[in-house]
Order: sequence, then C-alpha cells, then structure tokens
Amino acid sequence: MLMRHAQVARSGEYTRPPHPKLGYGTMIAIRAEIVKMASVALATALTISVRYSAVRRQGDMVNETNRESKVLDYPFQQQRLLTGVGLAYGLFFTGKYMSDLYQRTQTGNQLNASQLAHLHALSSGLKALCSELVLNALEDSRRACGGHGYSTLSGFPHMIGSYAQNVTVEGDNVILHLQTGRFLINLLRSVRSESSDKVVVKQGLLAYLHDNSTELRTKSRATSIQAVLDPAFQLDVLQHRDKRQLVELEKALELEKEKANGDEAAARQVLMVDIIHVSKSFCETVLLHNFQEGIKTIEVETNGSASFLGVLRKLCSLYGLHTIDTHRGDFLEDGYLNVEELSVVKAAIRRLLSEIRRDAVPLVDAFEIGDNQLASSLGRYDGRVYEDLYAWACQDPNNVAERQNGVILGYNEVLKDLFTVYAKL
Repeated sequence: MLMRHAQVARSGEYTRPPHPKLGYGTMIAIRAEIVKMASVALATALTISVRYSAVRRQGDMVNETNRESKVLDYPFQQQRLLTGVGLAYGLFFTGKYMSDLYQRTQTGNQLNASQLAHLHALSSGLKALCSELVLNALEDSRRACGGHGYSTLSGFPHMIGSYAQNVTVEGDNVILHLQTGRFLINLLRSVRSESSDKVVVKQGLLAYLHDNSTELRTKSRATSIQAVLDPAFQLDVLQHRDKRQLVELEKALELEKEKANGDEAAARQVLMVDIIHVSKSFCETVLLHNFQEGIKTIEVETNGSASFLGVLRKLCSLYGLHTIDTHRGDFLEDGYLNVEELSVVKAAIRRLLSEIRRDAVPLVDAFEIGDNQLASSLGRYDGRVYEDLYAWACQDPNNVAERQNGVILGYNEVLKDLFTVYAKL
C-alpha cells in the first residue's frame, strides 16, 4: 500500500520517487476536476438567474405592450449576467483542456515527470482563479434575482454554501497563486538560458513567453470596434500584459535579492502581492486561449456549419474584452492601450451585450441542466416562476396547519399576547 512511487524495503530502506512531484498526481487530478466542475456550478447559477431575468418585469421603462420591461433588457443586468455566461463557457473549454492535458501526461498508470511542473503550476493557478471567479459570480447571480434570490426556493443559498469550500480545499488560493507565479518566474529565466525547460515553453499555452520578436515597448493601435473584436487582438493584449509583468517582476526580484544578500525567499516574500497578480493574469489568458481554441475545434469538426458558432464567437469576444476592461489599469501602466482605445473596448462590449441578449436564454438552456438538478422555482424551464412560488408557499406549515374558526392553531395560545403587548408599545 502507498508504494506506487516511493518504496520502503523490509530492511527499512526508503527509496525516493524518481521525481519529487510524482506523488502529486491525485492532487493535480482533483484540482483539474475543480476547474472542470467550476463551469457546471456557474452554469447552474446562470441558468436560474438568466431565466428568471427573462420572466421578471420591473421598472418605469414601458414597452409597446404597455408592460414593464423584462429585467434582462436592462444593460446593467446584461453586463452582470452575460459576462458570467461567457466565463462559464470559457471554464467549460478550459476544464476540458485540463482533463485532456492530465491524460496526456500519463504513460500507462504513471505520470510523465517532464510535464509535471507545467501541469502542477497550471492546475494550481487555474484552480485558484476559477474557484474565486465562480464564487463571486454565484453571489452576483443571486443578487441579480433581487429579493427572491435570497429565498431558499431560489436554490442559491444551498448552492453558494456548498461551493464556497472550493477556494480553500486542495490548497488555499493564495498559496496556489504563489506556486504558479514562482513557476512562471523560473520559466522566464529558463528562456534566457540553455535550460531544457525551453522545450516546455515553446509548447502551446506558453509559446508566447518564448517569442522575443515583439518588443515590450510596442503599443496597440486598435482604433475601431471591428479591430478590438478580432480574437487575435484580445489574446495579444493579454499576452503582452503577462510578458511585461513577468519581466518587471523578475527585475524587481533581482533588486530585492541584492537587498536581502541573495536570499530569493525573502525577495519573494516582499513581492508576494505582485507574484499573485502575475499568476492571476496568466490564468486569465489561459481561459481566453482555451475558449478560442475550443471554438476553432468546433469549426473544424463541423466544417464551420454549426449554427451556434456566431453567438459563441461573440460570447468569447465578450469574455476577452470584459477581462481587458476589468483590468484596464494594467494596460494603461505602460501605455499599451490608451484611454481612447479603452473607450472603443467599452463600446464594443455594449454592442456585444445588445446582440447576445436575444440568445441569452438559449445559451443557458444549452447547458441542459434539468429542473430537478436546479432545484429552483426561479429557474424553471417553463417560466412558471410565480405559480411555483405560490404553490410552495401554500405548503408552508403555517399555511396548512389546522385552523379553528379561521385562526391558525396556536395563535391564541402563543402569539396573541405578544402582539397585544407590542401593540401597546
């Protein structure tokens, strides 16, 4: 037992595993699964909030039917929910990527040690970022449902309470981001040396760290909505941020090491916040990259004929541009994007929200989460929200208790005197 990678002989001699991280296999697999299941949790919440927002009417804005507008028609509601839908789809493709990557790193029942550092760093950072983003999005989805979102009948209280553990289980998110950040720093250093890690850097997601053809001094020149809607522009912007932040962080580490007499651990302690920020930025780029690659795969498999590809591309652009807009300060720091270009990004987001609105309900219906799994009156597939709320209210013990002369049983014995005292006060 427990001797898959390390062994203890009968003589008591201990044999170390061939690679120190081989024992991490199960932990890495669980973290990859957390990333995968993050999309399911967020999809469940958004199915409820989007459907309910398409049913609920409120406000002074009256349309041609002389009825109050659907809540989902308000731009703010679209911003908070449709950007979440984009994140859910991005998480879906990233979860699939992580599962496939984990399988590729296995040879038979053994993990490929040469890929372990990459897989460990990626699973750590993504687990930390995805669980944090999803927990925040779950709460935002609840708030988007107004007062009913706080009710047990909405399904949110149990859902949020159950998911909240994910920011802590399998490694605290702060520690995981520090591990990923350290991996990225070492990877950047290996690019400048003859390290064998260069092979890893040149592959897939990390290839742009090896590409030195684009100087960090270059600036973006996206002056139109059409330009910022280009998937290549969105990925280039995020990748530029990653590379710039890594280079600046590595320089700062060297300065702090000098102050600490060569103590790298002490230097990292001083720059802990910066290392976490670099990890988060990198993982956001990974999400966008996998979203775009997922769409390309569908295009190839369907010969570009799938009817939903158009809205999926828009959703991917919405996620990418929302990420840029959310972290606009990162791009203003070195002037890669200027104020005018960020204004174009905002305009593109507004246009995408308006265009995606009509497909909002089909996009969450595509998750195929049944009513039994949703366990929510607000997220019913048939839209009969208020009828279901009323039906459940009728089953409340206070409403079905035996009555005597029209008075709820127990009122005269318990509550009547209390209400009489309160009335006198």
